[in-house]
Formats: sequence, structure tokens, C-alpha cells
Amino acid sequence: MKRVLAVILCLFIFTTVSCSSNQDKSKENTNNSTNNNVVSPVAMSATPKPTDTSNSTIFYIDNETIEIEAKTEDGKLPDFIYLGYNMDEKDRDTFIKAYLQERGIEKEEPDGVSYYNGKKITEYYRNDELRKVCFVLRPLGDSSTDGCFCVTLNMDDMKTIGNISYRSDQEKDTVNESLYDTNGKQTAQIAYRYAPYAPFPLITEFEDENNYIDTIGDVLYRSQKFWLYERLAKFDEAGKWIGYDGDIYQPDSIKSYYTCSYDSSGKLIKIEGDFSKSNIESNIDKDLKDKNNEVKSDITLCYQQNGKLDTVKYQRSPLVYGTTDQTGEIHYDEAGRILYEDSYITHGTINKFYLYKDDERTPWACISIDSMPYGRSERDGVEFEYGNYYFIYLFQPS
Repeated sequence: MKRVLAVILCLFIFTTVSCSSNQDKSKENTNNSTNNNVVSPVAMSATPKPTDTSNSTIFYIDNETIEIEAKTEDGKLPDFIYLGYNMDEKDRDTFIKAYLQERGIEKEEPDGVSYYNGKKITEYYRNDELRKVCFVLRPLGDSSTDGCFCVTLNMDDMKTIGNISYRSDQEKDTVNESLYDTNGKQTAQIAYRYAPYAPFPLITEFEDENNYIDTIGDVLYRSQKFWLYERLAKFDEAGKWIGYDGDIYQPDSIKSYYTCSYDSSGKLIKIEGDFSKSNIESNIDKDLKDKNNEVKSDITLCYQQNGKLDTVKYQRSPLVYGTTDQTGEIHYDEAGRILYEDSYITHGTINKFYLYKDDERTPWACISIDSMPYGRSERDGVEFEYGNYYFIYLFQPS
């Protein structure tokens, strides 16, 4: 699956963060029992009739086939550059301004900007006459620095790869997404519900015909990292989510069980995997069951003061899944939507940025950037990297 995406360019208001995982662990209340499992409280209720519909055309571009040079024939900077953390902020802003001016952007203020806890994460500048959009993207996370990516998107270079149809109830708590190819044939569809008992929506239906051009996970359900199926979720008699009877990352191929831990205020703060009943010993060590303590897979959740997710950190065992994406960190905006995500890869980090329009729950644009550069160069005494692999999805109303 292609590494996804993304850019986020809407305005987010600064929100003070309160991380529930910092609370006294003695106050955590973990329920490991599955004796009282019942079906989802949402599943027992009538499914709301979809009332809202919309359609989007999917556009895609990557730089895999673009000739990578440190500068163009006319001496301009390349369309993709990375400016390191060791630059003075004023010098960096001056360099970015020169980068924008070379692309016909003379604006003093961006057309869109987003923040996380007061730190500027993304900004973008449009030139509709030249059909260009320039992005300035700043990574987050424990391993991030004050560096930034500059990416120019030439709209005429983007390819149309299909369409998505959306249906939802009036509150947008129940959503159905259908993916169509460029000939109008449906290739996949997914349905999911948002509910108060879980911080992530749960998938109720999913159908995939041959994983259309390897984009299913990039375009469907793209507002979520974890594909959690309602049929595998376990609840107690009060409707509290207590566990997950399957693997979060490979639900139909690995036998495992996840338990949910809550803090004293009732917030879910950890989802922890148990591989002692795993059925994948044929794929890795024969004694995997005996190595359960070495096969760590857990998700830790922190919240904002408004109760929405703020940060999610996850780790999963390379014994089971390999090293790619074995750890990662996800940051959310004040509405609880994914704002930025980074994940481990052997040679560095995959950075993903997400963009939303107004109060929509699904991003209309995504950019994914590999941290490893193709090369390094300098201009006017300023060093920069260039040529990192990236890809971009845009979802435009149709």
C-alpha cells in the first residue's frame, strides 16, 4: 500500500492540552474479562437513514517519475526542498519567501494556515492563474525539529484516479463511502459509525474488489489510522468498550486480543494487545506464544481539555509486522480530527499532513513525505535537502 498522505490547510484554534496518560496509573481501571461481552449498543439500535450525500473526484500525484535536480535550468530552487532545524527563524522565512516568489507567489499572508498548540503546522499559497499551490509544512512529534518542507503542486500534473460517493445521517455519525474507478464501476465500499463509547469510529461493513490500483487505505476511511471492526469489538452489559477480539492491524489473519484501560474519569487511555493465543507462529518464531511479553502492541491515548483526542502513540512488534510503521504518533486538532501523523521507517520517518474544509470530518487533501532526501545543496550560504519521495491526494467536489 502506498504511503499516505497528507496536507492540512485549515485554521485551527489553539487548545490547551491535558494528557490523561500522565495521571496516576493507580487510578486506571482495566477490565480484562470477556465473560459479559455483548453486542455493540449502537448495533442494537436502528441504523439512521442516510440523509446527506456528496461526491468527490480523486486526484493524485507523486514525484516518483519526476526528474530530481538540485535546481532547474533557470537556476530556481526545486519544487521540493527541506530546510533544516539549525536555521535562524528570520533567515528561514526569508528563504521561504524567495522560494514562493520564484513560483509566482507574491502574497504576504498564506491562503490557509493550521496550528497545533500555538505552533504553525501548515500553510499554503495559491496562484490560480498559474494553477499552482505551494505548501510549507512543519513536522511534529518527539523526533521533530523546527525544520520545514516546501512543496509546490502543479495542478495540471495531477491524475484523476476515481471518485468517491459519501452518504451519512444528518449528524454524520453513520457514514458510507463508495469508491469508483474512472469508468464509474464500484470497486470498494466501507460503512462506519461514530459513537460515544469509543474515540474511533467502528467499521460495520467493508467490501473490496481487488484493491483498486492499491489505493483503498489511502482514500477510503482516510480520516482514521486504525481500522477497527464493530463485529470484533467487545462490550460489557453497560455498553462500555472492554476489548477487541482480533488484531487491529490484520483483523482477519492474526488471532489476538486487545484489552481497554480507562482512567478514573472514564476516558479510554490504553488499548493493549495479547498475543498469547496467536495463530501466526508459522510466520515467525515457533514459540511466539511463549514470547508474548516480547510481542508488544499497544495504543496510548491523551486528550484535550474539551475531551477530544489530542495525541495517540502506538507501537507494534517487528516480530509480527516487520519494522515499517512499528511505532508512530498522531496529533489531532480541537475537533478531534487527525492533523499530523509520523511513523517509523528503517531509514527515518514518514510524515503525513491532513487538510479539512470547515467542520468536515474527512480531509479533502493529504500529503505523505519520506524524510530521506535524494540529495543536498546550498544557495546563498543556506543548505537545503531535496528530492524526498512524496505523494499527494486531493478530493474535489464533483
